[in-house]
This record gives sequence, C-alpha cells and structure tokens, in this order.
Amino acid sequence: MNTTPEIDNIISKVEKLLALANNNPSEAEALRATEKAQALLDAYNLDMALVERRQGSGPEKRDDQRLAGGLYQWQRDIWNAVAQSNHCRYTFYRGRHKGQKYEHRLIGRKSNVVATRVMAEYLQQTVERMAREFAGEPRLYFTKATTAYREGISHRLYWRLYERRRKQDDEARAKQAEEATRRAHPAYAGSSTALTILDVRQAEQDANDDYVFGEGFSARRRAREAAAAERQRVALEEAARLEAENPEEFARIEAEKQAAEAKERKRQESRDKRRKMWEPRSSTYYRGYDDGAKISLDQQIDRPTEMRRIA
Repeated sequence: MNTTPEIDNIISKVEKLLALANNNPSEAEALRATEKAQALLDAYNLDMALVERRQGSGPEKRDDQRLAGGLYQWQRDIWNAVAQSNHCRYTFYRGRHKGQKYEHRLIGRKSNVVATRVMAEYLQQTVERMAREFAGEPRLYFTKATTAYREGISHRLYWRLYERRRKQDDEARAKQAEEATRRAHPAYAGSSTALTILDVRQAEQDANDDYVFGEGFSARRRAREAAAAERQRVALEEAARLEAENPEEFARIEAEKQAAEAKERKRQESRDKRRKMWEPRSSTYYRGYDDGAKISLDQQIDRPTEMRRIA
C-alpha cells in the first residue's frame, strides 16, 4: 500500500500509542492511549485496520472478560446491543447449580470491551434510576408493572442502537459506491487509505470468531459463503436456460417454488402470532418504551470519576 511520508509518520505515532495501550496494566491509561491513537487516525481519515495492515499482523489480541450480572433478560438485551455496536462478541452464562453466578462475557479489542462495559453499565444504571422514579416507593420497585417498564426501556434502547448501526452501514455502502464510481472514471488518479465501518465491523467479527472457534474459522466461513454464492449463480443461469428452452417446465417449477414459499410464510406468520401472545401488553411497558427515547446513547468515558471506576 503506497502512503506519503506524512501518513507514515502518523502511523508510527499510532503504533507507539497502541504499544503503550497493550502493555499498560491500567485499563484507564490503556484507554486514553487508544483514544489518542484513534483521534490521530480520524484526523487523517485513516483507520486502525490500516495500521494493522502496515504491521503485517492480524487484528489486535482479543480481550476476554467475564463480568457478574445479567439476572434479567432486559439487562442481557442492553449488554448485547451495546456489544454489537462496539464490535464485540457477547455471550451470557448462567450457572446450573444453586449459588452460581450470572455472567456477561465480552470478547473483542481491549478498547472496545472497555467501552462496551462502561456504556452498558451506564445504560443499565439509568434504567434502574428511571424505574425507581417510576415506582415512587420501594415496595413497588419489583412489581410486574415496574418490571414491564424496565423491559419497555431496554427494548427501545436495543432498537435505537440497531438503527444507529444500520444507518452507519448504509452510509458506508453509499461511500463505497461513490468511491467505485470515482475509480471507474478514466481521469481518476487518486488513492484511498480509509476503510469503511463495514470493513472494520467484518474484521472485528472475524477476529472475535477466530478467537472463540479457532484460527481459520472466519476464512472457512468465507469460503462456504463464496461456494454458496457460486451455487446460486449457477442455479440462476440454469433457470434462465430452462425458461428459454422449456417454458412449460420452468413455469411448473416456479409454481411449486412459490407454493412452498407461501407455505413457509404462513408457518412463520403462525409462529409470530404465538410469539406476540407472550409479548408484554401493559401500558407501563409502552410508557417505558417511550421513555427509552430520552436516554442519551453518547455517554463518554473521559470524566475522571468514570475513568477511576473502570481502572
């Protein structure tokens, strides 16, 4: 990859900051170093993945943390949504025997794991504070109504984080399309070093999966996906050939296919209907769902009290 001396200098500084972060026993200091590195990259429209490419290494070593918590589903929903937003893999564990702990497990880049932990704790504490205010008095804190209120808030937070990720991905795809158009122009003579959020998301997912399932798992999955795409391409070509050579047989096969799809849709609608029967329908759930829109998703971790808490 060709880069300018200025970019080489920036990458050198970033590499030093990352080395400082990786070798620092304090999560707070490690996070500060990582944030400084990211700020340098952002200023020059670069990405952490570019540094890793230049180093000739794979993604940063995975951090694997288990944290007590997750007794309630609404808590697990929040942690899962935040982990996905921060490129982490989330798993929940519950002991099978009496007295064993409920645990969240986070796997990802160290800075991403720390960011997920801080943001999830912040959102969970905010939900609990709002629930106390909603209940009004301690004896009502663990009633079904207050529990439904918490669930409503957590579901709204989950979908807000999902929509944020979807918007980021759509913007990245639009940028990729614009870049492809520019590169296709005969007069194009530029070069691009920036990677989109889609590239970063995929790289982090691959690294997390390889950590959990073994080195090479993501490559094998990619090979399976490529093979499936090739089979789909061949099937489409075969269908086009059959339509041209034998329209009657093609129409019969298509009719059978549409009938099978309609049957599966009906089956799915039935499953959805049964699932909705168990969804909370109380007014307190919907009140919580509405109040979930009031919570900020941009909680930062640069305040001294929070940095001390995660150190």
